[in-house]
Amino acid sequence: MFSKGQFEEFKNFIINKRVAVLGLGISNMPLIKFLNRLGVKDVIAFDLKDDAETVNKVNAMSADGLISEFHIGSD
Repeated sequence: MFSKGQFEEFKNFIINKRVAVLGLGISNMPLIKFLNRLGVKDVIAFDLKDDAETVNKVNAMSADGLISEFHIGSD
């Protein structure tokens, strides 16, 4: 758990950074929104799945400006 000072330090560190998120499962969706609220410059999302559900998630997040780049599938 972060203390308030540690969390402020983290927020100052993460602003304008590029952050990779591995996997677009249920726990990383709120993480991506949280990172955006903290002011990260770019969120790059990666997921091995390339099914219709994942494609729809990625397209919606991209349209909402939550991710700036994504890579799905094994390539």
